Amino acid sequence: MELQKPNKGGGAVTIYKRGQVPSAIEKAMEKNTQPRDEETGEVHAAGAGDPKDEPSSDSNNEAAKGVARNDTIFTWQNVNYTIPYERGERKLLQDVQGYVKPGKLTALMGASGAGKTTLLNTLAQRIRFGVVSGDFLVDGRPLPS
Repeated sequence: MELQKPNKGGGAVTIYKRGQVPSAIEKAMEKNTQPRDEETGEVHAAGAGDPKDEPSSDSNNEAAKGVARNDTIFTWQNVNYTIPYERGERKLLQDVQGYVKPGKLTALMGASGAGKTTLLNTLAQRIRFGVVSGDFLVDGRPLPS
């Protein structure tokens, strides 16, 4: 177990190495409660902070009513990005395809130099150098300018 000291104004965090969580804590996490706080004797839901600091779920639902819901799916197909190079051209992206859905966590992973940032810049239309080709679609329709 490691006890990490907080930065100014923060709270302490207890971190367990993978596979070394005490069984009492693991059982409490499964039940969505934590063992009582040794200092205060209080029992909190797992992952919960001070209940006074959290807004009620009713106020969260009311605030969410004013937010427009987005159900559009962004898709890209056969994306290529080529730049001029000393001896001709260099292809930085070749036939890349994928999609993202709103409300879902999407991870873009790869080794250093694999082209993650280049792909994101291409998808965001930030590229001002070289030639980008491919299909960028929103709900199956071409991406509006």
